[in-house]
Amino acid sequence: MDKIYFLILNFRTRKETQNCINSIEKLEKAGYESRIVVIDNASGDGSYEYLKNVYKENSCIEFYKMDDNVGFSKANNYGYSLIRNKKDVAFIIVCNSDIEFCQKDILVRISKEYERSRFYILGPCIFCESEIKKYYHGYQSPAFSYECKKWYVCLHRLLLDIRQKEIENISLTIQEKLYGGGRIV
Repeated sequence: MDKIYFLILNFRTRKETQNCINSIEKLEKAGYESRIVVIDNASGDGSYEYLKNVYKENSCIEFYKMDDNVGFSKANNYGYSLIRNKKDVAFIIVCNSDIEFCQKDILVRISKEYERSRFYILGPCIFCESEIKKYYHGYQSPAFSYECKKWYVCLHRLLLDIRQKEIENISLTIQEKLYGGGRIV
C-alpha cells in the first residue's frame, strides 16, 4: 500500500512536535498508510530523546538526529532525501513542528485534488489560532504577529494551477489587507 510521509523538523519544540504527531495520527487515512519522519536539528534540550521515548512503540514514526544544527533548509532536505527514494511513497508532506492538522479529511482532499490535477506541489492556506487573520499560501508578513502558538493548515488551492493574472490579483489582495492598498516595492 502506498504511504503518505510527513516530514517534521524539530528544534527544541517537543510539545509542539508531539501535538503535530498526534494530529497526524487522527487524520482520515484516505486509502493510504501514514508514516512520520522526525528530524531533530541538534536540539540539545532532550526533546529528541523525549519524543523518541514517547513514540518508541509506534513503528510508523522514524526519528533522526542531526549531529549539528544545519539550519532549517538543510535539515528538511536531509529528511526529504531519506523519504524520496522509498518505493511506497505517494505523497510527502513537509510541515513545521508547530502545525496541527485540524482538517481531518485533508488526506482525502489531497488525494482527490491529485486525481483531478496531477499536481507536483500543493500549497495550503495557514491560519493562526490567536489571530483572525489568514496567511495567504504560506505568505507571512511582518505586519502580522509572530506570537502565534498554533498554526492550522487547510487545503486551499493548487499552486501550480494559479495563472499569472490570478497571482497578480492575489498579490494585490495581500497588499491591500496588509498595507491598506499600498504596493509592496
